[in-house]
Amino acid sequence: MKYNIKKAAVIGAGVMGAGIAAILANAGITVVLLDIVPKEFLGAEGKKRSALAVGAIERLLADKKLPAFATDEMAKYITPGNLEDDLSLISDCDWIIEVVAENLEIKHKLIERLLPHIKADAILSTNTSGIPVASIAKNMPVDLQKRFLGTHFFNPPRYMRLLEIIPTAETETDVIEYMTDFGYHILGKGVVKAHDTPNFIANRIGAVVTPLAFRQMKKYGFGIDKIDVLTGKLIGRAKSATFETADLVGLDVLAHVNNNILGALTDEEEKEYFKLPEEIRAMCENGQLGNKTDAGFYKRVKDENNKKIKLVWDFAKQEYVMPDQIEVPFIEVGKKISRLRDRLCALIYSDEAESKFLWENISEIIYYSAKVKNEVADDYKDIDNAMKWGYNWEVGPFELWDLIGFEKAALRMKADGKKLPEWVEERLVKKENFYERDPDFNSFESVYPVLKKFNHSTLLDLGDGVLGLEFKSPGDSITANIRKELVTAIDQVENKNQYKGLVLLNSGGNFLVGADLKEMITSIMAGQLNDVGDKISEFQQVSLRIKYARKPVIAAVHGMVLGGGCEFALQASRIVAHVDTYMGLVEVGVGLIPAGGGLKELVQRNEKLLKSLSCNDFTPTIQKLLFQVATAQVSKNAYEALQLGYLQPTDIIIAQIDGLTERAKEEVLRLAKDGFRQVLPKQTQVTGNSGMATLRAIIMGMTEGGFITGYDAEIAEKIAKVLTGGDVPNGSQITEQELLRLEKEGFTELIQNAKTHERISGMVKNRRPVRN
Repeated sequence: MKYNIKKAAVIGAGVMGAGIAAILANAGITVVLLDIVPKEFLGAEGKKRSALAVGAIERLLADKKLPAFATDEMAKYITPGNLEDDLSLISDCDWIIEVVAENLEIKHKLIERLLPHIKADAILSTNTSGIPVASIAKNMPVDLQKRFLGTHFFNPPRYMRLLEIIPTAETETDVIEYMTDFGYHILGKGVVKAHDTPNFIANRIGAVVTPLAFRQMKKYGFGIDKIDVLTGKLIGRAKSATFETADLVGLDVLAHVNNNILGALTDEEEKEYFKLPEEIRAMCENGQLGNKTDAGFYKRVKDENNKKIKLVWDFAKQEYVMPDQIEVPFIEVGKKISRLRDRLCALIYSDEAESKFLWENISEIIYYSAKVKNEVADDYKDIDNAMKWGYNWEVGPFELWDLIGFEKAALRMKADGKKLPEWVEERLVKKENFYERDPDFNSFESVYPVLKKFNHSTLLDLGDGVLGLEFKSPGDSITANIRKELVTAIDQVENKNQYKGLVLLNSGGNFLVGADLKEMITSIMAGQLNDVGDKISEFQQVSLRIKYARKPVIAAVHGMVLGGGCEFALQASRIVAHVDTYMGLVEVGVGLIPAGGGLKELVQRNEKLLKSLSCNDFTPTIQKLLFQVATAQVSKNAYEALQLGYLQPTDIIIAQIDGLTERAKEEVLRLAKDGFRQVLPKQTQVTGNSGMATLRAIIMGMTEGGFITGYDAEIAEKIAKVLTGGDVPNGSQITEQELLRLEKEGFTELIQNAKTHERISGMVKNRRPVRN
């Protein structure tokens, strides 16, 4: 391999630079983070001179709302320094990324200082969001220009998926291909190749949105809040819609981006798209910059009851006012239509004023995207992906065009006086949509051949003798159908020689989030508690079917993997987890204990780990497990799931969510090739009565300390009974079936309690745990 990034340097420890350093650290890349020496420390010595880089890391560690690091330990991959004393640290770096101020002169001077320290095969890139990449490369040695390109991350880098790769005419093809591959596989980004044109792809299209919506808002006499109702999730864009997104980004940043484009464009007609209204420029001058100044298009305050409320800026009154209650029948009907295609068509092909607004807004963005397609990208699919990954849209402009009817919408645009680009006209003549697939159909069924469609899942042929079972249950819950279909899929794999194994997967936002509570509450309301007990026995048998399958069963997990979903995953031969996976046994939230084999599995794993370390004292780790389950602790990511024991060292964590299924398939093939052996049941050593006595004292302390309620304590007692193996002497060996019996016993006792019924009802009605 010509290039191989093992160590990187980030120059500039601001918000973006520090965030980029963090995602590199999360990927296990050693990072040097450098910034200038603050003026007050120019004459000082030691760490103070690197205060900007040190402070940046500390700020990232302190942010628990949107943590930049997967675990705090990963911050240790970053070495802070400064540009006066530590430039030599970059001499062995494989990638150096410049993230300093958006000023061409500053960038040129910095690169001149870096040149003597850049090794001959290092890649150099800039994170500029608007300055032409070629102009930054202008004074570089020819050899370095070949290894230079733009790598534009979006903020916050860990959570925004888009990475725009912007090569210059001199950038080597090998560099472009390597950085694309590195960004995709190692950093887990959605990578698009952008042309070196003003603001590249996402910000070029995205910068149209706010000025356009503002002009239309004035035309139709709508308010800010109504525009955000119309231009958010309703039409498949981000929840923050238009003006709330502007507040998040910052009105000053919005103005900077638009000014940058205006300065770079020569077409006066095109410039009209980006001209910010004077009202927004006045807000910038008044310091109403959005969330960073606590006042923008919206302002959050507390009312007389100390309750948080959101006020909206009234341009006529020049003050913040209570927002209108937006209850337009047209909009309310649209909200009830689940499929985006059907919703869009119902909304834009109508006679209401709101419909006309939406047509003008959507068609203008589609039209502009089509006009600039050849200028900004090689492929219109890159524009779609850039808007989905950079602006959190459900579908991109051209996918949306297909959804509302390519031919129908194109003809209406022409009737509106729009001259469609030649490349679109050619497609129109052929009646050729932009996509063969359905952009509104998010399923692996459009990728892999379907073998059988069940009620709540689909059996897929992933190729090479590997099958996949794609879950499709309501709310990603484990229904009775899911349980039966899973067993059927395992039977299919085991009974036919051509099949090597099975992958469990979900194309939605989550893997599985637990038992179907509506199914359970129906049985409770009917007084059929024995039926609930039977379902638990069935659930346990399905878990054992996964664990003791004669061929490998791999769980490809992502998003939320909670309750029964976590229990099923724990039984798999191996788990392949996306880095942003939230795993946990959360049954206490509905007044129950895990009873699908989850506690049993934690006990067995704990014993195996401690015996491998020649440790005979199980009590400290059992205490940890009790606290973890009794407080419904959920991992914040896959690395934390590993710390909590929901993942094992043999499980696999990957950054690229789109590669999850293929990586799981590879694991099936690897296990099959290595000679997969079916797991055999075994007995487990437990702490018994003495362990239970210790855990009771822990539960009392948790209750007195306010960590759990009195009823939580009752539930915790039943969790403790399973974790310690029940009424047996310390050191006893008990069977797996006995652990499962203890799980079921605790569950069935709790299901008869009215407080558990309250918790289940509260979760079903309000989607929030009831504390009682």
